[in-house]
Amino acid sequence: MSVAVQQCAWAMGLVAELCRRGVTRAIIAPGSRHTPLVLAAHNLAKAGHLEIYDVLDERVAGFVALGLGRVTGEPAMVLTTSGTAGAHLLPAVIEAERSRVPMLLITADRPQHLHGVGAPQTIEQRDLFGVHARLSVAADPLGKTTSAAELAGQVMNVTTGEEPGPVHLNVPFEKPLWEPGADPAGPKQLTRRHGDHDTRSLLSADELASLARTLTGAERGLIFAGPGDPGHANGRYETRRDDLTRAARRLAETLDWPLVADGASAVRLCGRDDNLVTSVESLVRSGELDEVHPDVILQVGQTATSTAIQKWLGSRSSRLIPLDPSGRRQDPAQISEAPRTTDPALTLEALVDLVETRREPSPWGERWRALERIARSALDEATEDGQAWSGAVVRAVLDRLPEAGLLHVASSLPIRDLDAFSGAPVRRLHVAANRGANGIDGLISTALGEALTWRGPVVALIGDLAFAHDLSGLAAARELLETRADTSLTLVVVDNGGGAIFDGLPIAAHPTAHEPHFVTPQRLVATQIAEALGLETRSVKGTRRAVSTALDEILETPGLKVLHVQLDRHEDAQRRALAHGRVQEALLSATDGSEVTR
Repeated sequence: MSVAVQQCAWAMGLVAELCRRGVTRAIIAPGSRHTPLVLAAHNLAKAGHLEIYDVLDERVAGFVALGLGRVTGEPAMVLTTSGTAGAHLLPAVIEAERSRVPMLLITADRPQHLHGVGAPQTIEQRDLFGVHARLSVAADPLGKTTSAAELAGQVMNVTTGEEPGPVHLNVPFEKPLWEPGADPAGPKQLTRRHGDHDTRSLLSADELASLARTLTGAERGLIFAGPGDPGHANGRYETRRDDLTRAARRLAETLDWPLVADGASAVRLCGRDDNLVTSVESLVRSGELDEVHPDVILQVGQTATSTAIQKWLGSRSSRLIPLDPSGRRQDPAQISEAPRTTDPALTLEALVDLVETRREPSPWGERWRALERIARSALDEATEDGQAWSGAVVRAVLDRLPEAGLLHVASSLPIRDLDAFSGAPVRRLHVAANRGANGIDGLISTALGEALTWRGPVVALIGDLAFAHDLSGLAAARELLETRADTSLTLVVVDNGGGAIFDGLPIAAHPTAHEPHFVTPQRLVATQIAEALGLETRSVKGTRRAVSTALDEILETPGLKVLHVQLDRHEDAQRRALAHGRVQEALLSATDGSEVTR
C-alpha cells in the first residue's frame, strides 16, 4: 500500500470518527500539506456528513470556529497546512480557552526527518499553543501507535468534557500527499454518537443544603450575574443561557433579592423582571450605594464589565460566594471565598427548592426595586429620540432586533455602553461577547461564525478600530454569506474616530503621545471599504431616529450589511456623563420626596 493511500485512509478514519462523535462543521484554510485531511473532509461533505467553510486567513478561520462552537456547543474543526499557518490560530485559541468554548485544531506538519535541516514551511508545531490548549496530541498516520478512531475519541472527550475548550492535534504527512484513487469515498451511513452525556458538575446534597441555609439566613443578599459563556457544551447557546436566566430569576424572586445583571450576562437581555437591576453603574457613580452592604453576594459568571461595579463589589463588607463550572477564580480584588466548583444553572435551580421563600416583600428588595425604577426611567429619557450617542445607538439596536435575535458586542466601549445604558428590553434577546481575554481582534470573524448557525438575525456592535482590525474577517463574511438566503449579519460600526476609551485614562493628559499612539485614529472609511466589497451599506449621523430607520431598512435582509454610525468622541463622552448625571438628579429628587427609603 502506497504512502498516499495509507495517509488518506488514516485521515478518512480520523475525520469520519470525529463526525460520528459530534463534529458537523469544518473550516479549511488553503495549503498543501494537509491534503489528506482536506480530501477526507471534502468527501464526507459530499456524503452529507459535514459542512465545510473555506477561509483564506487562518486567524479568521480560528475565530469563525470560535463563533460556531459557542452557538452549537459542538467543536468546529479547523484544518491548516504546516509552518506558520497554525500559529495564526493562537488568538482564537486563547479566547476559546478563557471562554470555555469547544474547538478542534488540526495542523498538518512536515515529517520529523525534515525538521532541523532547513526545509521550508517547517517549524516546531508540537505543543504549538502551550498552556492555552486543553490537550496537545502528536499523531503518526504511518505508525502503529493510537488508531485514528481512538485518537478521535480522546480529543473529543477533552474538548467537550467537564471544562470545554480547544484541543490541538498535530499530524505530520509524507509526500506524496495524494495520487489518483488514494482518497476513500467515506461512509454513506454515519451514526452520530454525540449528545448522550452530561458532564456538568453539581455540589453534593450536604453542600447545597449548607449554601441554602446561608442564603436563607441573610437579611440582605444580592445575586450578581457577570458576563461570559455558560461554561459547558451541553446543548445550543440559547438553551444554555435560557437555563441560567430562568434559574437566576427564580432564585432572586424566591429570596426577594436584587439580581444585578451585567450587560453581557445571560440574564440581562431576556426580557423584563421585577428583581432585575440594570443600572448599577449609574447608581454607584451617584453615591447612592456607598452605604449599601449586602450580607451575601452570590456570583455567577465572570468579572463585572464596569470598573465602577468591580470596585463597588470589591469594597463591600459582604460574604462573596462564587459559583463556577470548573472552579475558576473570577475575582481580581481577591476578596471572595474559594469558588464552588459547580454548574451555576443547575445549582441555582436546586437552591430554589431548598431556600425559604419570602412570604412578603422585604424592605431590602423594595429599596432595590425603587432605585432601579428611578434610575432606569432617567436612562430611558437620556437615550430616547434625539441626538445619537453611544447609549442611544445601543437602545436603537435592541429596539429593532427581533425576538430571540443575537447581539455580538465588542470589547472596549461598546460592551460598556451596553452594560450601562441598555436597560432590560421587552423582548427575549441574546448577547455574545469575547470576554475570555477581552480582546478586540477577530470580532467580525467571531460574529460570522455565530451567524452561520444562529436561528435568526445577528447584529455585531463594534467600534471603528475593531472593524479595521478584522478586515480579513469582513472579506470572509462577504464570501461565505453571499449565497446564504437564511443568514443575516449586520455590522453596526460606531465610529468615534479611534480608541475613545483611552480618553478616560491618565495618559489622555499627555500633550503629544495620547492621540497618535492610544487613540490611533484610522484614515479608513468603513462605508468605502464595505461598498468596495459590494455590501449593502448605510451611513448615518445626527439622531437616534436616523439609526433606527437605517436598521429597519437592512436588519432582517439576508447576507452581510454594514451600518456606519458617525459620532464625535468628545461629545459622546459628555453625553455619557450627562446620562449618569440624570440618574443622580432623579435619585436626589426621589429622596426629597421620600420615594426611596434609606
